[in-house]
Amino acid sequence: MKANTADAAVSFLKQLEQEAQDEDSRRSIQRQIVRAMTERDALALEHAARVYRAVIGIAPVAVEQLVFAGVVPRIPADPNGGFYYFDGEGRIRSSVEPRRIERPATGPREEQSREAWQRLKAMEGSAR
Repeated sequence: MKANTADAAVSFLKQLEQEAQDEDSRRSIQRQIVRAMTERDALALEHAARVYRAVIGIAPVAVEQLVFAGVVPRIPADPNGGFYYFDGEGRIRSSVEPRRIERPATGPREEQSREAWQRLKAMEGSAR
């Protein structure tokens, strides 16, 4: 799901929410809205992490690095009520709802990010 697709999903779901005929339907749509918003935010932050890596030379390990480097103005609020973080593979997760929409097998860009993450972890381990 690309960011613009996630934005379209959020807009569509909000329209459905307004048109919902019963409370059960409305609650179900609200859960889908939160999931779509989480995916939208995660995709945007993962894109920012790729920009960070291209500029800095290594992948970020904390989302706050994206703000400190000026890649994003702020970290969006997690609609689940938690916070966003990078998992061990460099993907953004919510601390409350870590499940994500699965995407196709990794390509060269994702492999490079994963390798940078592993190198950083190895450096941290040797520093201890």
